[in-house]
Amino acid sequence: MELAEDLKKIASTDRELNGMEAQENGATLNAADASKMKKIVSFHGQQPDQEASIATVTTTKGETPKSITSERKRRRSSTQGLVIIEQCIEGFSSSRDFAPESSTHLRMLEELDPPLSGRERRRDALLNAMANSKFILYANCLVLFLVVAVGALWFFFLMGWQTLCRPRTDCEPRNTVYNISIHIMTVLFTYMSTIVMPWRWAHTLHTLGLSCPRRSNATGHDLYGLPTDDPWFHVPRNKRCVILFFLQLNCFFQYANQICRDLFYTYDQGEEWPGNFWVNIFFVLSLAWAVIGALLFWKHTSIVRQSDKKRFGLGPIELMQEMWEKFKSGNRLGTTSRGEEEEEIQNQEETQQKDDSRENGQNLSYDRES
Repeated sequence: MELAEDLKKIASTDRELNGMEAQENGATLNAADASKMKKIVSFHGQQPDQEASIATVTTTKGETPKSITSERKRRRSSTQGLVIIEQCIEGFSSSRDFAPESSTHLRMLEELDPPLSGRERRRDALLNAMANSKFILYANCLVLFLVVAVGALWFFFLMGWQTLCRPRTDCEPRNTVYNISIHIMTVLFTYMSTIVMPWRWAHTLHTLGLSCPRRSNATGHDLYGLPTDDPWFHVPRNKRCVILFFLQLNCFFQYANQICRDLFYTYDQGEEWPGNFWVNIFFVLSLAWAVIGALLFWKHTSIVRQSDKKRFGLGPIELMQEMWEKFKSGNRLGTTSRGEEEEEIQNQEETQQKDDSRENGQNLSYDRES
């Protein structure tokens, strides 16, 4: 009965509003009728279109389809930047691997055989904390800033671009500041190796089939052995093993570099044999394996993304390239060209005409039934 009353009220309202449309030549949304319409649509199990719901029935005097279109465009463009930022963050975040969001995935987790173990729950808690903690996020941003700032200071003093003393490349306090900058960068690199260690070990054990309990490590299956759309798990298993091996070498040599820097901590010890060999060889090896592992990771995940862009989406680099292309073409976030505006207005008018014809047909059928 309530549904019939709502339909009757909406039909009578539509008749009045259709007359107003001819006078005002425009339409916007009446909030009360829109809420009723959404209830009716949801009652029948249909999903209302968020984009089309803005321009269905009618509203205040003086508004035109162009003003409605500009409002829709403003709302859409205001969220476009946030969507791209979220996609970029997803590209760098590994939380998708161990924090399922869909109800289907949660149901599959409940049906796991064997069920989730205490070790897996502790692993997930640690990885979630590392990926989603605001403290870790701020700490990582601070570390990246310090790496750039201290790295620039180290480079300037290495090249002798300072006016503290003479000769520019071997004097005090230049040598002391130079040595301190090296120790600070070594600690920062060690922190970066430590913060990614849980993710690397979790995926290493899973890829090698050494996780407990053992889950399927076939291509396309996540840490739980369930199908996933994460591009990383669609990289062939042998190539994942190679990438993880290089990344583990990066951590190992960085810890060795940290130990050697602690043993040969003064400027003179780091510049004389055997200190200069040990501190430099481990630093070079650590950096080399990190670069090789990162390049291979990017290469193979990009191949997976290119194979099915709709399924795997764009990676961080592709998103930045897309933003750069928009910047060069003049279509910055939140702006559109004149051609796009005209096309949008035309599409809106066609949609409005279809909605009017469909509503008139519904009204006629309702009158016959009455």
